[in-house]
Amino acid sequence: MVRTKLSPRGGKKAAKQSVPESADDFQALADEEESRGGKWRAGDPAKSARAFERAVTLYDQGLAQYPDNFDLAYNKARLQLEVSQQSALLPHWGLSQGDFLAQTLLSHRKALTISDDDVDLLFNTAQVLTSLAEELSEQDEAQAIPLLHEALELLSSCLARQEMLLEQQSADVPDDEDDGGVSLAQPTSTSATSERQEESATIIQPIVPSDLVDTVHASLSALTTLVALVDGTALTNLENMAHSLHEEKAPSYLALMPPDEVDSPRFVMALDRANFICALANARFNAHDIDLRTLVASIDSFNVPDKSSHADILSAEAAARTEVVLSALEQSEAGQDISVLECWRQSALAQEGLSQAVKLNNDDAKELKARMYRQKGDVELSRIRIASLPSPDISDAVRNSRTTLLKNSRTYFKGAIGHSASLDDAETQAIAETRLKAVDLLIDLDSNSQPLVTDDLPEIMSDLVDEGLVGASIMDRISTMLS
Repeated sequence: MVRTKLSPRGGKKAAKQSVPESADDFQALADEEESRGGKWRAGDPAKSARAFERAVTLYDQGLAQYPDNFDLAYNKARLQLEVSQQSALLPHWGLSQGDFLAQTLLSHRKALTISDDDVDLLFNTAQVLTSLAEELSEQDEAQAIPLLHEALELLSSCLARQEMLLEQQSADVPDDEDDGGVSLAQPTSTSATSERQEESATIIQPIVPSDLVDTVHASLSALTTLVALVDGTALTNLENMAHSLHEEKAPSYLALMPPDEVDSPRFVMALDRANFICALANARFNAHDIDLRTLVASIDSFNVPDKSSHADILSAEAAARTEVVLSALEQSEAGQDISVLECWRQSALAQEGLSQAVKLNNDDAKELKARMYRQKGDVELSRIRIASLPSPDISDAVRNSRTTLLKNSRTYFKGAIGHSASLDDAETQAIAETRLKAVDLLIDLDSNSQPLVTDDLPEIMSDLVDEGLVGASIMDRISTMLS
């Protein structure tokens, strides 16, 4: 996940007033509500959401009186971005993820009209654009593409400014420090002036090399999403952009970091590179520019040192292998010849990698466990599709594995539900619950039982067909049951 810049903006604030008399008063009251929201976030999401809503209202009231106050505009946008990343809070807000992100984007655009060169604001706005594009991509690719292009433009501006600020910081050494002297504080005419300056002071954190690495990471993530949406003619340009980032920019920034801090960001860059290479290869395969063998070869990019101890890269590699299978199955449905044995091998390797990852006990593995169990269930569904292909290369054992694969997928989705509940991962829990309903339907149909078809089941199955995890013929059977 791309890290966002969620530190509040503003220095020491005025004492809280029952009736706010300045922009700082509004900020102080909003700070208090944000503190309440943070306190209740884990224990009582509803109470937390109400506190955050009150904070947003205070920011709105402050901006109504002080429309050009950057701290109020920035902090409102920042808080909304933070809430958008908390799946447990959004249901209490009364908006869908997409609608909330659209509101959050408007807040960021408002802040940009006040200051369009703040690096944190540029970075965060790009993250909102990317998240909104990902939310829209399944329903409206045409709307998602320009959002991602805009995100990349903002990240490019952010990176250029970060480079300039970092260079300025390196060169900006006061003369008196060079001479060994001590800077003397400049007196002010009155204590009141000092207090006013203290109230409105904004603390700007210095730029460090890891900030530039974060921006490269965000850019590569946006590019990885974008290559799956654009047509083949745009792929070379996106490839060149990514190459510049991970082969030129990233190494130069990593070289500036302290040796004891560089291992983790270097690994993240390696993972970003692998994700992009596989996404690009998959896009070219779908455009019929490369064959299945070349697509499979792209997965070698995940062969990084110490891979076996990192759940995130094992999970990403398994996702890439599953995507290979789904893309090949899509071409098979369109009448193209594919290697069924290669598809089965890729799904087996994906399952093997996930089984290895869920056994890890480090913090990253624990955070990803729910999603990895959901992935394992998805892999079993894709294997069912492979086993049903009319190919002489499929053995009897594979063709007769459907019942076992359905039972396995059911176990994995139940595991995903259990782990996501303990992790407060509402998104993964919701996905796994719908997957479980679908598997139960398939099991009932196979056993000639009378399945319970709930109102949401046709949509659930239609989504799985769109994702390539279930064959389209299932929709005819559901239509028959409903008629």
